[in-house]
Amino acid sequence: MLLPIATGTFANLSNSSWVKEDGKYIPYYASERMYDVVQQMRELFTEGAIDPDFAIMQTNDGIDKFGQGKVGAISIQATPNALKNLNNSWDKYNKDVKFEDVIAIIPESWVSPDGKRYRYQAITFWSESYFSSQVDDKKMERILHIYDYLLSDEFMTDRFYGMEGKDYTKQGDTYTITRDKNEEGEFVSIGSLYPSFNMFGSLAAWYQWMEFTESEAVDIAYGAELARMSREELKHRVENYEPVPTNFKVELLHTPAKAKLSAINVAEDIIRIMLAKEDPVAMWKETVRGYDNKGLQKAIEEVNEAVQARGLDN
Repeated sequence: MLLPIATGTFANLSNSSWVKEDGKYIPYYASERMYDVVQQMRELFTEGAIDPDFAIMQTNDGIDKFGQGKVGAISIQATPNALKNLNNSWDKYNKDVKFEDVIAIIPESWVSPDGKRYRYQAITFWSESYFSSQVDDKKMERILHIYDYLLSDEFMTDRFYGMEGKDYTKQGDTYTITRDKNEEGEFVSIGSLYPSFNMFGSLAAWYQWMEFTESEAVDIAYGAELARMSREELKHRVENYEPVPTNFKVELLHTPAKAKLSAINVAEDIIRIMLAKEDPVAMWKETVRGYDNKGLQKAIEEVNEAVQARGLDN
């Protein structure tokens, strides 16, 4: 999670949203506010605040370095599952120090110039399922039946608790875990008991909100203290941070040229500028001019025409 580091400078950077400037909507990366972003990201790198090998690291490399104590902070989601992954890495290298006793969840960025802190918000989906046009009606109906189950309350319960009467019991709204334990005295995971959940568990939805529920299943899966820390941080941000100002009508708007902008890789271009020696602002201006060749100006024109025609302005 590289770009959210600069959320304090430009909040819309965190959710890659369109912003309204000078009376029209533009992608965040077309804003002049990006000049400060690229300058600051260059400074963070050259002054040693960002790992010198960050550009060639894989996701798990950073987690492993954190566990080894080679980095003091890591920009990562603070969900129970993400904290559990960090904890697993920590435990490999720190046998005598409990992870939850020495870590803290801190804001990923600095306070914005307006004195506020902003929190991420986005549309409720980010990917789709695609089916071959060769699928006949009978098979398609069966596929949709499977999706209905994968999005049902029944499946959510099965995914987190297992099979009633075997892996848990329920009285009223109270679940009691009864599944087997391993040699270390820990409950075996649902994925090891039912491997199909490893494939189907996030096919239709991630169910990430379930991680933030107060339940024995969550405490067992991620650790009671880590789950508590994550819930409290989420609560704190919801109560004290402003959501990134976003016109979701524009985010959900489709135009032909807007769809083609998905070919633009902003993070890759910022990394290139961070590693370079030339003036970062001049490099960014040249980069955005290159975006024009990918249809940026046409997309801006189409979006703003649609906003006016359909009354989509906030």
